[in-house]
Amino acid sequence: MSRTFQYATYDGIRRLVDTGDLVFFAGNGFISRLIRFATLSPYSHVAIVLRTAANDRVTLMESTSLMKGVRGVSMTYLSERLKDYEGRADIAILSKDARATLNAEACRDFLYRCVGKPYDTRGAFWAGVGQLFRIPGKERLDSLFCSELADAAHRAGGLCVGGDHTPTPEELAQRPIIGAFYRVKEAA
Repeated sequence: MSRTFQYATYDGIRRLVDTGDLVFFAGNGFISRLIRFATLSPYSHVAIVLRTAANDRVTLMESTSLMKGVRGVSMTYLSERLKDYEGRADIAILSKDARATLNAEACRDFLYRCVGKPYDTRGAFWAGVGQLFRIPGKERLDSLFCSELADAAHRAGGLCVGGDHTPTPEELAQRPIIGAFYRVKEAA
């Protein structure tokens, strides 16, 4: 699928970013390239935004196999994640209709409950295999991989899109809930 990207700095679009938006990553490392190849995708990872009104912080919620000593669901400030990331990053802003449908509070509550859950290595592997061979997978929420976390958070917030399997990052990127893509970081 071809996407139209607007190029922007994170500081330039920060005011647009809100809970439920997605951040897609394409890393430079071997594992990231392998994931992109196996899933036929320009992306190797996805995370979901959680914005808190109280202190106007934009937090990134993600499940990774290992990042700064953390394996599983963690949160970091989006600005810090983008600054440290070695690769390409695109922010996908939800459409107006999707934003109107999403119960941001329920999405936030779900994400907070997921912090510390382990990474679902087996689920990530089978999601990639399922993408190649169109095999449906089952969502399990006791452990989570990146796109499983984002999809489950959307569903918890009432934004139910997609089929009978846990999506890959590319499948999330193709959903009609995306209003705009912003390329905020190019690969180094």
